[in-house]
Amino acid sequence: MVKIYVVIYLVANCFVMTKASAEFNVRGRIVIKDSIYYLKLENKKTDHLIIAVDDIVQSNLKCLKEGDYLSGTANLINGTHIALKSVEHVGLQKLLANWRNDREVFNFSDFKTFYYWQFSKKIFEKYKIRNVRFEQLSRTSNISKQSKREVKEETAKTQTVSRETNRFRGPFPYHYILSPNDNNFESCSWKMFITNETEVVFAILKWISNKQIRIDIYDSNNGEILMTKHLIQTSF
Repeated sequence: MVKIYVVIYLVANCFVMTKASAEFNVRGRIVIKDSIYYLKLENKKTDHLIIAVDDIVQSNLKCLKEGDYLSGTANLINGTHIALKSVEHVGLQKLLANWRNDREVFNFSDFKTFYYWQFSKKIFEKYKIRNVRFEQLSRTSNISKQSKREVKEETAKTQTVSRETNRFRGPFPYHYILSPNDNNFESCSWKMFITNETEVVFAILKWISNKQIRIDIYDSNNGEILMTKHLIQTSF
């Protein structure tokens, strides 16, 4: 397999010198046939064979799967091959799902947007405190039946509100961009630029398994990890 890649690489360089188009921006979806990578360009029906021009591009390419989105720079060779010179941005098909931990839910709806929910801790604590108060009052012998009924009704209302309308805070929309990380020679991870109306956040997205991801969010002032999100894929 390595020998085949080297041959393609050398032949590609010859074509670049003679029959390649000028450098242009490419955007499209990854297609894999017999372990060979192709790019289906936007608004095009044909698949173009991808030739990685160096080891950096090759390492980024191997981290992509069928259906993933790729944006980069390339030369078109003979109208059928793409000499890929850089991978600028990607979209990961398997990221498009719901991901959660104990306190948060992330919904990656497309390759540019995700929605964020957070469990409402204050509402949960309010509901819990109301329940405890009712249990305490219920055990008190001198409380009237009317008072017990009022506390019970209020507790039921709080419980309903907590479950139906205030279980989460959100959704909060965010935009994101994924770019290749520098260490993709060793493992597949991606630089993540997250923005909303007020801030820009830099993070690193790494796959732990097919159903688990880790997002390290960095402090923009000192470059240290500010927090880490361990997320698992969920069906809701």
